[in-house]
Amino acid sequence: MADERARHFRRLRRLRRSARRWSVLAGGLGGAAAVLTPYAGIGLPDAVWAGAAGSAIAVTAWRWLDLRALAAVPAPPALEPAEAAARPGPGWSPPSSGCSSAPASSPRYAGSAPGSPCAAPPPPTRGPGWTGPRSPWPGWPAG
Repeated sequence: MADERARHFRRLRRLRRSARRWSVLAGGLGGAAAVLTPYAGIGLPDAVWAGAAGSAIAVTAWRWLDLRALAAVPAPPALEPAEAAARPGPGWSPPSSGCSSAPASSPRYAGSAPGSPCAAPPPPTRGPGWTGPRSPWPGWPAG
């Protein structure tokens, strides 16, 4: 499980990046709508530009409000060093099943025989006569 403090700051960074990205998009679409709208009147393509610009501006305002609301929440306290050391690392995950990783040829491990649900899948083959990995470029030696 990730540290609550790290999760809070990661979410804050993600919201800030999203708000900046939407600001750039809203500015670009708003500028395009302002430049590409003709003086004679608004047609269907002009309405699409204006609608896209308006919706981007609305989403931008929504993202900045979300960011300000999350920034106003105080960050959770940092973990004590002993508590942080007791937590499992980022690469740890609990076992998914009771399958043994013992070799299937061993008579001691009858539950891991080929054909059982715990057996490993067969290695991939490329058809009859395949002898192993080859060079990805023809004419080059295998390495």
